[in-house]
Amino acid sequence: MIAEFSTKTRFQVTTSGALRPVTPARQRVTLRVVESGSTMPVPVRLHVHGASGEYLAPLDRHRIPNPEWFEDYSVDFLNQGEHWATYIPGETVLDMPLGRVFIEVSRGFEIRPQRRVVEVGTDCTQINLELERVLPWRQRGWVSADTHVHFLSPMSALLEGSAEGVNVV
Repeated sequence: MIAEFSTKTRFQVTTSGALRPVTPARQRVTLRVVESGSTMPVPVRLHVHGASGEYLAPLDRHRIPNPEWFEDYSVDFLNQGEHWATYIPGETVLDMPLGRVFIEVSRGFEIRPQRRVVEVGTDCTQINLELERVLPWRQRGWVSADTHVHFLSPMSALLEGSAEGVNVV
């Protein structure tokens, strides 16, 4: 759990109840994701957290997304009640702490998901990730669809569907 006592200091509450400072996220970094063989950014599902386990959201997203229905219609979500994630169009900007940062990217069933640990230093301004297509289902004529969705704007449906490799939402 992360507790905030001021706008400048964040603390993590350990299992023993002790407080431990969380490294501030001040290093502005552009994250760019492409599919191998291309230079164009591709939509993906993204999770980023620091060494203390703190969720690091893109600058244009909620730092603490709302997990409840009918309260916030963004593309941020809480996966299985414990793993914050968001959808991005292939490129985004985040403020990251110096040191180890954990990045998880996925893009549907045809693309191999990636989990990376990146060492962010003061010279780190961009992180590029390349995804690998491992299943050629679309090339063989298969179509994927999600015909039961809730509370999505058309733009959210387009971004989430693209990032999950879904042809029809």
